[in-house]
Amino acid sequence: IIAVKPTMVSSNVRVELYAATGQQITYSIADAAGRILMTNKQAVQQGMSQVSVDVSRMPAGILYLQIQTQDGQRTVQKLMKQ
Repeated sequence: IIAVKPTMVSSNVRVELYAATGQQITYSIADAAGRILMTNKQAVQQGMSQVSVDVSRMPAGILYLQIQTQDGQRTVQKLMKQ
């Protein structure tokens, strides 16, 4: 994962990532209590990719965006939903 922008969010979060090979990523959003609110999968190309995650229907407060690649790399990013 290269970047997650913005971290203060009201509608969409943009995830920029680099993949050594084309693969499928899984991303999920959890609330502060750890409840999974959404899970999705998306194919990404080899090289730089951007994924847009819609959080507009999520409750306001702290959210956690977890991204996992097929090769087992996992990143968690804290977001503040307005």
